[in-house]
Amino acid sequence: MKFIRNLVRIVALLVILVGLLIGYLQFFTSVELLPQPQPTLEPGGPGVALVWTVEGASAPRQQTAEQPGRLALMDMDGTLSSVMELPTGTSTVIACGESAQSPDGRFFALYAGRDSGTLYLMEGMQSPQEIDAVERSACLGTGTFAFSPDGTRFAYIDYPQGAATGDFAAGTLKVVDAASTDTLYATEDVTAFDISNDTVAYVRFFTDDEGAADEAVVQVWDGSSSSELASLTPDDNSQTGTCDFVSASVKVLPGDSLSLVIGQQCPRTGQSSWQLYEVNAADGATLRGEDDIVGNFQTFGRTNVQFAAPGASEFAFTAPDGVVANTAGLFAVERGDFSTRQIVDRQIVMPANTTPANATPRLSPDGRWLAFVQTSPNFENTLVIYNLADLSQRPTEFSAGSPGDTISALAFAQDSRRLLAVAGGDETANNALVMFTLSSGDNSVVARGRFHNDLAVSSNMATMGDWQFLEDDTEPPYLNLVAVNTNDGSVMTLFEGATVEDGEVVEQRFASPLAFRR
Repeated sequence: MKFIRNLVRIVALLVILVGLLIGYLQFFTSVELLPQPQPTLEPGGPGVALVWTVEGASAPRQQTAEQPGRLALMDMDGTLSSVMELPTGTSTVIACGESAQSPDGRFFALYAGRDSGTLYLMEGMQSPQEIDAVERSACLGTGTFAFSPDGTRFAYIDYPQGAATGDFAAGTLKVVDAASTDTLYATEDVTAFDISNDTVAYVRFFTDDEGAADEAVVQVWDGSSSSELASLTPDDNSQTGTCDFVSASVKVLPGDSLSLVIGQQCPRTGQSSWQLYEVNAADGATLRGEDDIVGNFQTFGRTNVQFAAPGASEFAFTAPDGVVANTAGLFAVERGDFSTRQIVDRQIVMPANTTPANATPRLSPDGRWLAFVQTSPNFENTLVIYNLADLSQRPTEFSAGSPGDTISALAFAQDSRRLLAVAGGDETANNALVMFTLSSGDNSVVARGRFHNDLAVSSNMATMGDWQFLEDDTEPPYLNLVAVNTNDGSVMTLFEGATVEDGEVVEQRFASPLAFRR
């Protein structure tokens, strides 16, 4: 009997222990499965900032692939909510081009990797979805990644490795449904495209036995099938010899026409030129203008781009100016007769595979305003803002300051009424956040600091890094993330970029803003 009583006690004890163990596991399993708290949004508020944050580095350009970090959403009180861990090897995280956010704000495209990486698409405040393995060139801006005006589709060119070092850059054009992320259309050998709500126009380069582009074909995909509108060959005459195509840009115009700007180079003379064509299904390609240029079209500098405001009587395009590889002049074109005049002679800073000190061109969300930096041989940098709805208007101009000072960041407000710029000293020097009212051209200094070039803007809030220095100048500077209220200029620190103990920096980190999300 004693044995049975002991056995019963042991069984009872085991039952209790098993019950405790099950309860323990259920509790901790439920804790792990609890979703992370999501930022709350006030009606009409700025939204939350999507940031790239890394432990152990003071700034993005000082970060290494061994510290990939994560993407997180940040409230305007500094609360962080992680949305995605980044892959090992990530050393670059950027918005995909200057039009990374869909016009309705629903989607945001970003690139993460090194020279090669991954294109991601984020819907609302959800975790980004992986779209494609791409080269960084796919997100360079001004004619690369783009959403359709209604935001339902996007397109980009998947360049092969090394495309930025050849005579021309071409790859596979991919058109993707934004909601489902299904690829709707893909075609190879594409060097330029433009996407509208109904069509995608694109230019394909075909090569001879030596790899030179000796034919350019303009095609249109209407959502179900593609059609060829025109085929062009480069110049071939006794003075220049046989020339090669090296660059192109295409724009969908109201009605049934396209504008095509194509660049060619003649190896015998080293001479380069641009040609402007009007293209439609009825007449094919009609030459409307041409001119020689001093410089060359470089595949790593996007100097052949078109800009057009909806309903405007003129559009604009850029062409190399021969000063450096990524600077250009700007031309205005009358849509009626395609008459052309030059409105900026040289040194507009354009995107390149290397990061320039000055910001590259930005187009307002409504397509009306074009902002760019014009530099000079003396490193005098000027912000220029054109109204694309009326290119005959005198542009707004604003000097960065002394020679060597820069316009390091540009961002339009989401309502396209204001432009924010960081102007003044470069790197960690003193500078200012300046706001421009686009309708009047008036400007005002919103805040002063030592601002980094990672600027993100909402309706009434701007976030950016702000360099901090200790009294001991042997200690390294570190980058706080601050939010500036553009209505009253108040500044608040959202994220501290270092731990300081006894006057020494013992830990560093950064949070770099990419965009505001809602």
